[in-house]
Amino acid sequence: MKHPVEPELPIRDPAGESPADESVARAIRAAGKRQPLPTSTREIWVGVFGRGLEQVIQRRRQRRWRMAAAACAVMLAGLMLLWQPGTPTAPEQGSIARIVARQGEGLVLTSASGRSMSNSTSIATKDLVEGAGLPPDTYLATGADSYVALEYRGASLRLNQKTQVRLAADRLELQGGELYIDTRPEGHRWGDGPETAPIIVSAGNAEIRHRGTQFRVSFDRRRLVTSVREGAIVVRTEGRDYSAEAAPGVAREISIANTGAVRIKDRATSGDDWDWILAVSPAFRLENSSALEFLRWTASETGLRLHFDDQRTRQVAAETRLHGDIGDLDAGTALDLVMATTTLVVNRGEPGALKVSLLSDHLH
Repeated sequence: MKHPVEPELPIRDPAGESPADESVARAIRAAGKRQPLPTSTREIWVGVFGRGLEQVIQRRRQRRWRMAAAACAVMLAGLMLLWQPGTPTAPEQGSIARIVARQGEGLVLTSASGRSMSNSTSIATKDLVEGAGLPPDTYLATGADSYVALEYRGASLRLNQKTQVRLAADRLELQGGELYIDTRPEGHRWGDGPETAPIIVSAGNAEIRHRGTQFRVSFDRRRLVTSVREGAIVVRTEGRDYSAEAAPGVAREISIANTGAVRIKDRATSGDDWDWILAVSPAFRLENSSALEFLRWTASETGLRLHFDDQRTRQVAAETRLHGDIGDLDAGTALDLVMATTTLVVNRGEPGALKVSLLSDHLH
């Protein structure tokens, strides 16, 4: 009777190392001591991932809960329709806007017919999901802790907390609160593609028109304030026109009090007045995009000027391909996380600017 042949095992020396292990050890010894990770690189990695990891975890947990709640509500709405045979369905209408992103609770829609559609009802849960179209003459109101981003006639429209607006076919009627508009649609923002058709914003007895613009408008019983950080705007009120044009790194603001007093002054292109728009910043598709595209998107979202050390640095950014997903992270938070995976360094030391250089230039 033959016994099964045992597989031949490598002979180990008294220290317990196989010949293969010894070969690897010799190669490591020959290579010499590994150079320590540069302090600047180590600090970037530790700081970036330490700050960002917890935020990613928290935001994704919140998103999963929102998606689960929305799915349950949609299922409930479907069951209600099945339970009530003969319930008429709403007629299909052409959309004037599309929901791109939303944050928080308390968002309320009212259709042109006046029927309320708050997110506490099954109908609204169906209508307020991301990607849903909104018909002309829809009234939209955000709550004390909610924001919403829309695509309106090809432009990016975002509403701050406690904002009420009517989405008309020919204009936006701001009844109170604050809105932001970027008139260059995603996909054409960095090329020579066409801009959107002009959008008119009316607020009280004032009318705001734009040219090639990123601007915000806030309105209440005391005053109307418009700030433009890219392009130009014209505010017409009481038969008079007031214009403002942004300069590189400088926004211009027109403030009109209910007494008729008008002030025009310079403002920052980023900071507290603008940071709220990042709460519902449309998602950036990171996978296989270039670092240059990501940096341009970040600069546009944050209102900061993008500056490269030299043409070589810009070329490296254009050739660097990114992978992964930034999830719900806004542009400001995602910047350090993404750049830490590249050979590029972004310095925010200069006010109002993002200065990009090569990591190798910091290691010499």
